[in-house]
Amino acid sequence: MYDESDRVIPKFIRRAKRGEELPLYGREKLLDFTHIEDLTKGIILGIKRFDSVKNNVFNLSGNQPTLILKVAELINQHYEIGRASCRER
Repeated sequence: MYDESDRVIPKFIRRAKRGEELPLYGREKLLDFTHIEDLTKGIILGIKRFDSVKNNVFNLSGNQPTLILKVAELINQHYEIGRASCRER
């Protein structure tokens, strides 16, 4: 796997492939997953308009929060683990 980081999706995938439970830190936790191309477009737009936007703060996100439990369930389904074998911590 290309991503050996401790970020949630790569971590969940590694654990699911090994048949391990996926650790949840709050079933109601929402995360916003944003595609790198969307972030890149936002950064480039900020550079192009630098003179008019300098000293401003921007939050680049997809604005579509997803329940971490749903992410875990989708990964479990993909790896055919069945009903979410997730453990809340």
